[in-house]
Amino acid sequence: MLDIGGANAILIRGDSSTMIQTRTADATFSSIESLYSLQGKTAVVQFIDEHSFLIPLLLEAREKIDVYFPNPEVSLEVITDPEAEGDYQLLASVSTNLSAEDAYRRLKEFDRAWWLDTLGRSQGLLCISINLR
Repeated sequence: MLDIGGANAILIRGDSSTMIQTRTADATFSSIESLYSLQGKTAVVQFIDEHSFLIPLLLEAREKIDVYFPNPEVSLEVITDPEAEGDYQLLASVSTNLSAEDAYRRLKEFDRAWWLDTLGRSQGLLCISINLR
């Protein structure tokens, strides 16, 4: 039996690094699901799995979003560019009760303070937008 962060796992065949990687991935997806609502969960999970470098960025983004937008509901969805066949992105949609003016002002602050400097890390695969409730 192997103890992994307080969780016990039984290794039947295979190496322990595979088991640890699987547990880590499961824990990471649980973290993502606790922070974001997943629209089209299968597609989102597959996209994140294929582009795992986005995981730390998604975790960091949620912290930053919470600073600029009070009590947001944030969803993730895989979207396609209608002008570029096969071009997919992950959309993080921030739903807020703020007025349009205040939401736009805060989005500009968010962009200047964090997102524009971080955008390159997304490799063009993550888009963050505002949705007024």
